[in-house]
Amino acid sequence: MDPIIEKIKRDPKERDIICSSIETWRNHWFKCSHEESLKGIDGKVYQAHNWIYGREVRVFRMAEVDKKVVSFVAAGIQDLIGQIGLGFSVADYGVERNATEEVMQAIQPDGRVSASKLGQILIAERFRNPQYGGRPHADVIITDRYLVKETETDDWGQSQFRYGYIVLGLAGDRQKGLEFIRRLAKHESGHLFKGGHYQHHNEPPLTIPGYRDVSDCNMLWRASTEYTCERCADAITYFWRGLEAKTGEKFFKK
Repeated sequence: MDPIIEKIKRDPKERDIICSSIETWRNHWFKCSHEESLKGIDGKVYQAHNWIYGREVRVFRMAEVDKKVVSFVAAGIQDLIGQIGLGFSVADYGVERNATEEVMQAIQPDGRVSASKLGQILIAERFRNPQYGGRPHADVIITDRYLVKETETDDWGQSQFRYGYIVLGLAGDRQKGLEFIRRLAKHESGHLFKGGHYQHHNEPPLTIPGYRDVSDCNMLWRASTEYTCERCADAITYFWRGLEAKTGEKFFKK
């Protein structure tokens, strides 16, 4: 379960503080511990080449992934970026040898990709590090294999704000559902941009005075709609406004 939901369920006082109004909800995300969210795998905060400072999302596909899938993935990511108003670009890098090699390193004996292992490989790559001629960016890896997470098997996608990646597992007939792939990409972008403290599937729904209750939201695990509800959108928006205040950088277009 999402740590924020756990906190709210465990402590009614926390629920009253966080969920009493739109203002308290926004204020909570603005004041999140951004240092903790920015820590890398060695516990250090990467101010020089953390992915957020490049304001770029690079999309790679494995050779077996249909090229037209990329446009739907990119569109889903751009939907979320546009809704929030962030000044990030999305670029199609196609089939790239180094990305393919990184995926191969993360394949388990059973043929599935360990998304967590791939994430650790991506955060350490030189292509993100200006010291080696790289540029900070987030990676989106579209594979033609199933994914494995620590507690789930055959997962469709996994994302991490802290390491700046999305991995999609589009094995078998999964590449045929292009509209679902677009919704899935937007859903995973919600995780990518929500920060390390909000891997939230909008379940169970929270009632916060001032927000309209919705029966469906893109951040539900099933991603059955393109609509990202106002409560989830505000969580992302104010997390990034907090990042702006913490870092002195501008991440929004305006």
